[in-house]
Amino acid sequence: MAPQYWGRFGYAMEVLKRLARFGFADLGLTRLYGSTVSANTRISRLAAALGAVAVARPTPAWMQAKGWRQLEWQIALEQWLARSSSRLARGA
Repeated sequence: MAPQYWGRFGYAMEVLKRLARFGFADLGLTRLYGSTVSANTRISRLAAALGAVAVARPTPAWMQAKGWRQLEWQIALEQWLARSSSRLARGA
């Protein structure tokens, strides 16, 4: 996303939703993955809002030296569909 839109949660959330829809519907993927560092709280907030679950991964020494952990965010097609269905039921 262009730097002038960084920090704008609504734009970022819309991009993530569209990417997830593209991955699941158009590409036929069954699971989406993404990696980040634990210090990136904005990505953590976005991924959690999408319904993804954080899974700790082995952390490189340079990250550990900064007090960070490596995280992998995952969401399965079933989770995505269940979350999408509940949003539709609520009228969101």
